[in-house]
Amino acid sequence: MLSVFGISSCQNKETKTQEAETEIMGGKVFESNKEDSVVQITLNSNDKLRFDIEEIIVYEGQTIQLTLKHEGTMPSTAMGHNFVLKENSIPLFDFGEKAMRSVNTGYLPVENVIVGSTVIGGGETTTVEFKAPKKGSYDYLCTFTGHYPVMNGKFIVK
Repeated sequence: MLSVFGISSCQNKETKTQEAETEIMGGKVFESNKEDSVVQITLNSNDKLRFDIEEIIVYEGQTIQLTLKHEGTMPSTAMGHNFVLKENSIPLFDFGEKAMRSVNTGYLPVENVIVGSTVIGGGETTTVEFKAPKKGSYDYLCTFTGHYPVMNGKFIVK
């Protein structure tokens, strides 16, 4: 199921921002609180092909509001980034290759996508909202041409 949309406001929801981040091997780990019904995550990206969080840990069924911020200066046509959470049914490399050929759909393949954001350029942000999938370990990545080998991380659902 493909889900792409922005969030303008969130009404009548208990929302808590989770600050639990731990430095690990040069990146961060974000872990939500099990009691939170809505989890807000900010994932930063830049012109050096990097996400600032390497591992996101949430709980099955939580509502995730993930905001992707592009802290670079280059336009989306040169250094665009997005956030894509893929299904486990396809290896990361195969999915990334398929995504690079999906120019007409914003670098989002029509299959094997749990959620995907639009591609943004320097100084821009985009937000996706989705329910955490069933327990397991998933890959998230940027599917803009050639970025997936270095712009990826683990999305772990407990």
